[in-house]
Amino acid sequence: MKIIATIIMALWLSACSNVSVPNYSTNPIKATGTWALLPFKNLAETPKAAERAESITSSILFAKGYRPTHYPAQNEDDLLLLLDDNKRLENARKWAEQQGFRYAITGDVTEWRYKTGLDADPSVGITISVIDLQSGEVIYNRTGSKVGWGYSNLSSTAQGLIQKLLIGI
Repeated sequence: MKIIATIIMALWLSACSNVSVPNYSTNPIKATGTWALLPFKNLAETPKAAERAESITSSILFAKGYRPTHYPAQNEDDLLLLLDDNKRLENARKWAEQQGFRYAITGDVTEWRYKTGLDADPSVGITISVIDLQSGEVIYNRTGSKVGWGYSNLSSTAQGLIQKLLIGI
């Protein structure tokens, strides 16, 4: 009876998270290459969600032994760069290429919020990509979503998802 309850609980908990992992292998990513952490695009309705995801991603990469260099902060007077994530990412990629970085990591935040309703569970959706700047090829791309439950908070839900997305790096 305990085994059946454990299996049901595991299936129920796994239903709250989804990570897309393709079955093909990509080019190996070497930790010895130089890394740049480029801005994430904020496709969610929550302001500054991309910056939060970047911070968590940087911390997880650091714990894995990578030392990514962050794209320098932009001048707040340049409204185009503050409002246009595509332009900011384009400028960041050019900067990374000029600095001689081998790999760039970036991503999209598609959801970053607490769901409405009585429970107000945290919900996140993130895509993470690694670009080989020498070839221009995307060599790693994972996407996933996760809904927390109970007393979980948004940042720990996002951290769990980003850790899963970075397993292959």
